[in-house]
Order: sequence, then C-alpha cells, then structure tokens
Amino acid sequence: MKELENLAERMAEEMGLVMVDFEQGPGFIRIVVDGDGGVTVEECAALSRRFSKALDDRNPLAVEVSSPGLDRVLRTPRERAWAVGKRVKAVTRDGRVRVGRLISSSAEEISLDGEVITLAEITRLSLAEDEK
Repeated sequence: MKELENLAERMAEEMGLVMVDFEQGPGFIRIVVDGDGGVTVEECAALSRRFSKALDDRNPLAVEVSSPGLDRVLRTPRERAWAVGKRVKAVTRDGRVRVGRLISSSAEEISLDGEVITLAEITRLSLAEDEK
C-alpha cells in the first residue's frame, strides 16, 4: 500500500498539487489533493487518469480523486500539517467552538491563533470558511 501512496503523492506533486489524504480499501483507492489556489475538476480527472494508467492489470482498482472540500474533517497528522495556515474550526470536549488560523500542529496539540489546544481535548477539527 505504501508504494501506491508514494506513487500518488509523487504524481500529485508533479502536477503542482499536494496530496492531503490517501485511502485504500477493497477494490478502490481514494486520493484527496489540493493546490495553492484550490484544485479543479480537470486536475482531479487528469490525476485519476494518470494514476489509473500507472496501475497495471494486476491492480484493477477504482480510483477516485477529489478536493478536500469545505468543512473537511482533519483526522490525520498529514491533513493537519496540510491545513497549517488555513482557517479551521475546533470543537472541544466541553462544547466550546474555536475558529481561527491553524498556526502549527504536532502529534499532541495544535496552535490556533496562538492558543494551544491538545488533540485529546478536540472532538472535531475541520476546515472553516475564510472570513469575507
């Protein structure tokens, strides 16, 4: 699996995109990518075609490529690292909702506009719409 994940990441980078998430299940691969100015449907389709072509007949998998989308939940360290600099919404165990710029993320905590919140406190971390 790691070999396919590395291939997808390299192909995305060659297209000027960042792979945000990679999931492989029975009969499918799901790749989530983003770019500096977002990602177009055409870019997703192009990466899907390229990646599918690279898989040979021994790996007949359905390939789905998409963008992160608004309100995407950030579950993995890779997703949190990708979201640094973006506006996020953190819901904590006590029910409080904090929205702000993600300054940093580590294995144990995040910094949201300078406020440190441990991951153990967070029940949901997602992208938030930019202020207009």
